[in-house]
Amino acid sequence: MFSPDDQWLASASDDHTLRLWQVGTGECFQTWTDHTDWVRSVSFSPDGRWLASCSEDNTIRLWQVGTQECCAVLRGHTNGVKSVAFSPDGRWLASSSEDKTIRLWQAHSGECQLTLKGHENLIIAVVFSPDGELLASASDTTIRLWHFRTGTCQKVLVEHTDFVRTLAFSPNGQYLASGSSDDTVRLWNVNTGNCLKVLPISRPYQGSDITGAQGLSPVQRASLLALGAVDHTYTNHIDPPRFH
Repeated sequence: MFSPDDQWLASASDDHTLRLWQVGTGECFQTWTDHTDWVRSVSFSPDGRWLASCSEDNTIRLWQVGTQECCAVLRGHTNGVKSVAFSPDGRWLASSSEDKTIRLWQAHSGECQLTLKGHENLIIAVVFSPDGELLASASDTTIRLWHFRTGTCQKVLVEHTDFVRTLAFSPNGQYLASGSSDDTVRLWNVNTGNCLKVLPISRPYQGSDITGAQGLSPVQRASLLALGAVDHTYTNHIDPPRFH
């Protein structure tokens, strides 16, 4: 994730680390190692001074950019935390978890003020609307829109046929885009909950069997798999992603 001023790039890894990179030079400026499991997601505060990270170790951590210090550890989730997001005013943090809940935290105190329940599976993504009034969350094939102030679920969007992986509001907050493992991106009207467009993802190698193909580098093989190719040897020997 880029910082608001585009000077920094934060990355999260399954090696339990969080890294901060200087965009101009490509150099790693800082590495944080306090998490004890896969770091799933990071979010910069709107002013760029703080960084939040979440992990499979069930915690969210707050860091001050430019220091090695972990300023706070937010505990409350009972399973791995999949996503974390600052509110547009920087006063709140939202986190989503494999424990099927969303938690809303005060950023300055680290206290959990509200727990949202309703999803029936792990919650992969959570994001604030630009005005900070709505929260969108993705779990299994559904998306929920929550009123941030009250914690009430306003709408459930149900047209995807596989796990919804990512969400993004338009800058004016009127539209929501969702990406799914059903190979589509859907565009939703936030006010009505209607799906306006379905954008299929191009997979030109769909069904192509590359099992046993010689001369492919790991990167080339991964690229072909992402574009729809099938490798039965790869499938049989690689563990499925942990969010399944």
